[in-house]
Parts: sequence; structure tokens; C-alpha cells
Amino acid sequence: MYNSAKELIQNEIDYELKKQIYYSISNGVEIFKGLKIGNIEIFDNELSSNILSRIMTFCIDRQFSPDIYINKNGFESYIKRVNNFNHKVAELGNNNMVIHIARITNRKVLPNKSAYRLNYAQNNNFKQQQLKLDLVGNTNKVTVGPYYGIITYNIDQNLEIKAINLIIPASDMETYIEKIDIKSEVERFKTVQNDKQNEKTLITLKNEFNKSQIINKK
Repeated sequence: MYNSAKELIQNEIDYELKKQIYYSISNGVEIFKGLKIGNIEIFDNELSSNILSRIMTFCIDRQFSPDIYINKNGFESYIKRVNNFNHKVAELGNNNMVIHIARITNRKVLPNKSAYRLNYAQNNNFKQQQLKLDLVGNTNKVTVGPYYGIITYNIDQNLEIKAINLIIPASDMETYIEKIDIKSEVERFKTVQNDKQNEKTLITLKNEFNKSQIINKK
């Protein structure tokens, strides 16, 4: 149980996790660039704007899938259904925290207040902790629901990454309690090349998307 969002971040979010988040998003953008260039004859029309944004979001979300994401600091990746319309999201989680991924625009800091996000964010009331009875095991035991964070990113029209942040939203998601500028921190310390493991992942993903059936050229 943490007394503040700052304390939560200090104990749960280390540099290796931030670096992995950064590379997962940048790898997704590179995959999308290659997909767009390799299919220029399909996307070079006015209707492509209806689908390109969704494809880019998919390319980035895909990096956080369990079979691709490289677990760091105890955060494992899961695919979770979040509504009755079978919408699924990638979720990073450990024993104390759950993190989702969302794209934002320049004018926004927080993503839309989806019902599932609001439900998770209720656990971020640090002054009045949200307690839950453990009815499965010891009936006298009280546990704290997982704290909630959102990885937000912004990409401009030139496919340049403008921001990657980790947000700890307020319990009502009207604002945020803490924000970490992951992009600035990682770019300040990163080496010239990606980690070898990330390079290998990027090559594998490029091969996967080259064989993808998302676009049918027949």
C-alpha cells in the first residue's frame, strides 16, 4: 500500500521498464513505416486516412502482446477483454500495478475515460485506499486493488514520436497525479543502438508484418 503516486513510481517503475516501453513504441512506429512504404500503391489515396491511424495503433499495441513484449521489473503482458463488444487491450501488470497503453493528441494529456479505465483508476485514491476483502482465502484479510497507470504516446503526421509518458491518473480521470516523461529520460541516456534483444525483436516483427494478411494484394 503506497501513500502517494510518487512513492508508487519510485518503487514500481525502474529505468529498464521505461526503456522497454520506449523501444516497444518506437519499434511499432518503425513497423508501421515499413508497412506503409511497402504498400504505397494501396495507401496512396484519400480513403487511406480512414484506416492508417488504426493500423499504426495496432502495430504499436502488438509490441505489448505477451509473445513479443520483453518483461521487465516483474511486469508481464496479458491480453484482456475490457467490454461487452469483445474489445481487447494489451495489459502490463505485476502484483501491485496495472498499466494500459493509449495514443493521445497534442491537446490532451489523458486518453478518453473508458469505463474500464475509470474502473481501474478508482484504485488511485491514495488518501482513501480502495480496500477489497479476500473472500477466497482468509476472510479477515484485506487487500488493495492494483494501482493504475497509462502509457500515453503522441505521434505527428510525419510519424515522429513527440511524446511517451507514464501517467498516474486521478481516481476520476479528470486529471493526473504524476507524470513521467519516458521519451526524454530514455533518449538522454540511450546508446546509439538498440539492445540486441530489441534489435532481434524488430527484425522478427518486420518479417511477421511482411507476411501479414492485413492487406490482400490479390
